[in-house]
Amino acid sequence: MRTITWILVVAAAIRLGIIGFFGTDFIGAIFGSPSSVMSPIDRIVCAIVGIAGVYAIYLLAAKKTDNEVAWK
Repeated sequence: MRTITWILVVAAAIRLGIIGFFGTDFIGAIFGSPSSVMSPIDRIVCAIVGIAGVYAIYLLAAKKTDNEVAWK
């Protein structure tokens, strides 16, 4: 269950990162949602969340030598 939760969190963070960096909501486009205008601060926050999602992927994939678990 924790792994599924981490995967969903990372996927959401990467989605926000794509929105922040490229201004494109591909999930919204697939389901026909209208795109909204975002302020530069909104895009910066989305980009930071996206970077955190990429780092979370690293934490999940990295082998820890000190027996640390990413979801502990």
